[in-house]
Amino acid sequence: MLIDAHAHLDFADYGSDLPAVIQRARDAGLVHVVLVGQWGEGSGMASARAALELARTDPGFFSATAGIHPHDAARATAGDLAELEAICADSSVVAVGECGLDYHYDRSPREVQRERFAEQIRLAKRLLKPLVVHTREADEDTAALLEQELGPQGGVVHCFMPM
Repeated sequence: MLIDAHAHLDFADYGSDLPAVIQRARDAGLVHVVLVGQWGEGSGMASARAALELARTDPGFFSATAGIHPHDAARATAGDLAELEAICADSSVVAVGECGLDYHYDRSPREVQRERFAEQIRLAKRLLKPLVVHTREADEDTAALLEQELGPQGGVVHCFMPM
């Protein structure tokens, strides 16, 4: 059995091709897909809402996550965080994230990344849901925040490892 535990289906990019994309995933042997919904500049939590809506159409095949990626940490607002919490509270959302720290590009200031990451760790803890973590060139800070905010409750770490 194959499960895609971290699928970025950027819904606007697929448009009317989305059913064909899903069918190809099924034909390839996937039995479940975890859709990663992210905050996006100009669209807010639309990707997360779209992931949730798709997960609701076939909960046996789909589930969703929702988060604010470290690249976007500086642009997300308090209102976006409140909407994120409402989305993550839905039973079709199985985890908070993808969130974390990315010091490779520094698209958001590091301190803001750490603040947004800590907020999302706390959200996962409040909702008793796993955390999907993105970390790139920020291993020590990521580990420190996880230990400080989450403790030993676990999660999925999605990291970039140079070859």
